[in-house]
Amino acid sequence: MPFTDSIEWHESLPSTMQTARDRALAGAPQGLVITAREQTAGRGRLGRTWSSPKGGLWFSLVLRPPLPPEKLGLLGLAFGVAAADTLIQITGLPMALKWPNDLYLSQRKLGGFLLESHLQSDRVEFVILGLGLNVNIPADSFPAELRPQATSLLIETAHEYSPESLLRAILDAAEGRYAAAIAPIVARWNELDAARGRPLRVQYEGHGVEGTAAGLSPDGALLVETPSGQIALHSGEVQWL
Repeated sequence: MPFTDSIEWHESLPSTMQTARDRALAGAPQGLVITAREQTAGRGRLGRTWSSPKGGLWFSLVLRPPLPPEKLGLLGLAFGVAAADTLIQITGLPMALKWPNDLYLSQRKLGGFLLESHLQSDRVEFVILGLGLNVNIPADSFPAELRPQATSLLIETAHEYSPESLLRAILDAAEGRYAAAIAPIVARWNELDAARGRPLRVQYEGHGVEGTAAGLSPDGALLVETPSGQIALHSGEVQWL
């Protein structure tokens, strides 16, 4: 089913991720999209809350990919590239991506994407891919602590955009990327990489490492140049230095 064929529109939801997960557990097919004009309990990575006021684009997509669990991270890369390329085409603005799941503009966060999977033994039963995008949100609608680091299309352009049109354009691009070969996805991510060449610190598995970002490996791992050599990380929390 094409990703734009089954879209559920909601005025308000606690979380589109949770609603999409509930639908998937009930047997919803690949391609179902849950979107809300606002979320009251939106979430990001590592259990963090995600500010989701009216004026943004908040949606989650049900996927049932024929992939082994170790390849699922590449779906997040494909989704991020699709969103960034779509926004570049529509707005003409220089989007950038921060591993593993952030969309940046003017060195501030414009949006983020989230991947949650449901496994049965070693088989992927379904994946929920979510995207939160700050579209028509004025600066004073962000929590005070987020204003220095967050932005929106409205702030950057002084123009409003149709969340509905953006949704359909991003879904069209995501469907193409979903079916694409993995190598072009990683190559395009590296072209949009906001961190490449920058010093950073990565927290992973209770440890921390500092070095210089060196792009992504063919399987989507973050490459970090350290004094003792290059390492590849498949998960972690990135802080720029």
